[in-house]
Amino acid sequence: MEFYQAVAKCAGKYVLADFETVIADFSKVIGAINAKYRVTFENWAAHSVDEKMVMDEVERLNRIRNKTVSTGYGTSATEEELAARRQKKMEIRKTIQDDLCRDLVSECESLYQSLRRQSV
Repeated sequence: MEFYQAVAKCAGKYVLADFETVIADFSKVIGAINAKYRVTFENWAAHSVDEKMVMDEVERLNRIRNKTVSTGYGTSATEEELAARRQKKMEIRKTIQDDLCRDLVSECESLYQSLRRQSV
């Protein structure tokens, strides 16, 4: 939470894109960076990036960072790894839906919406 509060204080000094935009059309992100900083990074056409290749690279980097065989993110994830990720998501969802977390979740949601309004 503290990190995103600090990020919010620097609004206007960076280009922010939500995950969906980055995945669906990274050219929008590059275009926004070029416009904001008056640079000319090469822009890719929407959907020209191989999603499988990107996810496999994410997994490769996570394996290096976590020193594990697989992280369950790339296309080589086993059913067991995917099931473990689903189970972890359910546990997290249950925790944040608890009444004790309601105020914090509300504060996080408000900050998230504020950041999203300034995204590409």
